Amino acid sequence: MKKRDLFSADDKLYYRTGRKGGIFCLDLATGKKVWSQQIDGIALLSLAGKDLMVGSRNGRILRIAPDGKIVWQTQLRKHHEMPGGDYSEFLQKISRREVDSTPEFYPIRTAQADDFSKEFDFGATGGKKDAILKMGINQLANGDFTKGSENWKIEGDDKLKKDKGGKALRVSITPKVAAKGFKGKQAALTLLNKQQMLQTVDRKVVKRVTYLLEFYYKVESYDTVLAAAALLDSVNEKNYFNGSNYTAKPGEWTFGRLAIKSLHDTDTLRIGFEAGKGKVEIANVKLRIVRFPSANILGNLALHKIKPTHAKDVRNLYNKIPQQLREFLMTDNGVTVMMQSTPLGALVITQEPAFLHNGRLDDLDTMWCYKPNPMGFAVSLKEPTYVSHIVLYMNNVKPNIHYKAMSILANDFERKVPVTVGVVRGDHRRFIVIPIKLILTDNIKILPGHSRTQLDTITEIEVYGPVGGIEQMGKKSFVADAKATHMFMGNAKHVPTNLPGDLTGPLKKVNLPSMPTIPGASALHSGMTIVKGIATFPQADGLLHYRPVTVKANLLKKQRENAAIVKARLNKTKAPVAFKGWKGSTVTPITTPTRYANRLLVGSADYKMHAIGDNGAHLWGFKTDGRVYSAPTPHEAEVYFGSDDGYLYKVDIDSGILIWQFKTNGRIRSAPVVADKKVYVASWDGNVYAVDLTMGDLRWKAPIASTTSTSLAYSKGKLYIGDEDGNLHCLNAANGKPAWKPVNIKGERFSQCAVVCPDGVYFQGDYGTGVFLNLNTGAEKWPKKDVLKPLSKPLETPARVTGQVFATKTQLIIPHTRGLLVLKRATGIPDAAYKAPAVFKHVLSAAIYDNHLCVTESITHAQVNPEKRFVISHGTKMTVWQK
Repeated sequence: MKKRDLFSADDKLYYRTGRKGGIFCLDLATGKKVWSQQIDGIALLSLAGKDLMVGSRNGRILRIAPDGKIVWQTQLRKHHEMPGGDYSEFLQKISRREVDSTPEFYPIRTAQADDFSKEFDFGATGGKKDAILKMGINQLANGDFTKGSENWKIEGDDKLKKDKGGKALRVSITPKVAAKGFKGKQAALTLLNKQQMLQTVDRKVVKRVTYLLEFYYKVESYDTVLAAAALLDSVNEKNYFNGSNYTAKPGEWTFGRLAIKSLHDTDTLRIGFEAGKGKVEIANVKLRIVRFPSANILGNLALHKIKPTHAKDVRNLYNKIPQQLREFLMTDNGVTVMMQSTPLGALVITQEPAFLHNGRLDDLDTMWCYKPNPMGFAVSLKEPTYVSHIVLYMNNVKPNIHYKAMSILANDFERKVPVTVGVVRGDHRRFIVIPIKLILTDNIKILPGHSRTQLDTITEIEVYGPVGGIEQMGKKSFVADAKATHMFMGNAKHVPTNLPGDLTGPLKKVNLPSMPTIPGASALHSGMTIVKGIATFPQADGLLHYRPVTVKANLLKKQRENAAIVKARLNKTKAPVAFKGWKGSTVTPITTPTRYANRLLVGSADYKMHAIGDNGAHLWGFKTDGRVYSAPTPHEAEVYFGSDDGYLYKVDIDSGILIWQFKTNGRIRSAPVVADKKVYVASWDGNVYAVDLTMGDLRWKAPIASTTSTSLAYSKGKLYIGDEDGNLHCLNAANGKPAWKPVNIKGERFSQCAVVCPDGVYFQGDYGTGVFLNLNTGAEKWPKKDVLKPLSKPLETPARVTGQVFATKTQLIIPHTRGLLVLKRATGIPDAAYKAPAVFKHVLSAAIYDNHLCVTESITHAQVNPEKRFVISHGTKMTVWQK
């Protein structure tokens, strides 16, 4: 009883209250009632010495003596400020005066600068961890205001403080700040009431992505409001405005974040701030692109072209999707809005299916539907898909508007049961990323908990997952295979670290199944990659072929297929078709493909760089304004490549989002080199460029011959390249200056990457000249010579180099139009130890994997019919030979 009821200090009296407001006192010795009082409603009791303190729910307070007489009584409303005309403003003043202790008992999430840097286990193979999100580089200039108001256009009230010379002082230095993430002194730009500051983003605006505008701000008073906004401009459409208001406790630095969605046609992006009802200080402004670690499953370009609408009447249906498009979407991923626990017949305004298909809801003020809080959202996927993230965009324009709680449910397709994959409680952020353990699902539900009605809603939903396979969620790297040729010239420096064993004879042909001649034209000037015993090479029809190099690799492939078929049967789904290749595009791939992070990267004649998962899923295609002959060079979580449009690109390897682009004045057909925190590439404008790896800024450029397509090779701080005029260069990677005097081979041109070996560097000319030079001095190791001349026959077209030259332990391997030439590197003469296994014809490419030689040839068949007409067929033949 003592834990529930109240006793006097001497344990002689017992006090209790009832639900109807009755208060009574009992004598513990006799059990008789000593006295009683009646108040309105239930009360709380407390002792003050010998007296009893009583507080009722309606605000009445009494002090009662031991004999039951009321010593005094009052009402709480007499001791508080009475509300004025604006009751909402009155409540805000009360909340500011009274300390809110809620966070001590109930955690509340607010936007913080490190929200996305924390590690999370995505459940990928090996349980590897990674940051929740990757972010792009800062797109704004002078966002830290270290250069005053430079790059920012200040508009509005001109009543600014001025120095002795009459110059306006718009920037103040704040020596001490409490905001997390600040270190030392920070420059802060001060905006007076009704002043605006604007900046047009100089960097290329990326379409259909999420930008995050992040900043710190300090307001003058509780009434002061900071408006942050973005204006998205396009050539053909009206401007689209995206913004929100921010308030805070006066005198304290507060972190703010605004999520901005660029549209399919956004060409210009302007960022702005405006102060209202007082002075605002702003510091540390950043604008960065969100780089999601997988693909947006709900993405749809057709729907993304439909601009968000601000409805004038919340009772109107959102009905901007054309009927034909709506019918198409009914067969695709569908998203519906539903009422939670709605009594039969209680109808509210809902949205049509596929409403969220483009990851974008109607961007309406605080109400886009009649009763947002009891609304739930169901995402039905057209097929079971792995999901890793759910992203919610909240339209809480007013800071005090937010859902109290949300539950995220998903159908576990493997276990056949619905499970809760995420819970959001007390989250005041406007951009919420919910990373979940990878789950195979076909349906997701987002169920907000009931709270005050008609206040907050979700404005956009995105669902992300690794459509290319769960292995792609792990760390980005090459597959661990020391024997592999992962990309053009093996690695990002184009200098293989391990040279394969020499080719000696005789070689024995390996009879592998599914190795017939592939009909159709070959893809020229594209090499092959071999990883884990599987070779990949392109065909002119857009297909990237997948062929085993060893019997063991073929058996492993078959085992994987059989396992997939068994699993599919258990799940009662359609069994997969035997995998023969990847379809990158409808036109010719024109680069050597790269196998990296469980995907293929390949440039194509359709002006795109493509990424295709190992399961054949097309992950993304990055559009340029020219053909992509530049072989992709991956590094960490990005890929670098050039285009015929003259740009060098850095693109996120998961999402295909542009990070930066660097402009040259000519086509770029060489493969970039990544080393020393720089990217090196040759352009047709006659220069080699060194570009900063992080920001894409020029570090230096050095002249070479124009229209040079050759890729550079990097070794020990030096760059090696041959150009179109027959010059052989060695440049210092630090500054671009010549490391030794260029060597000129008159009448020759070089389009093959230099082959750097421990004993020298080899340059192979297109017309046949071979040159082997000292790495440090450029002196000839043996006299330059036409290595292809002995292969040419009278009255026939001279032999020409057709593929990239590569090295073994002591040899040089040269693919050409008549076959395969093997030279001793020490002397430059053909190696007699190599016994040609067959008469190779037009060799496209060659590579060595373990003790296997893999060769692709372009085959042309001609037949004469009775009318003396030629019928010609083309094809690509791949053969494998074992040493």
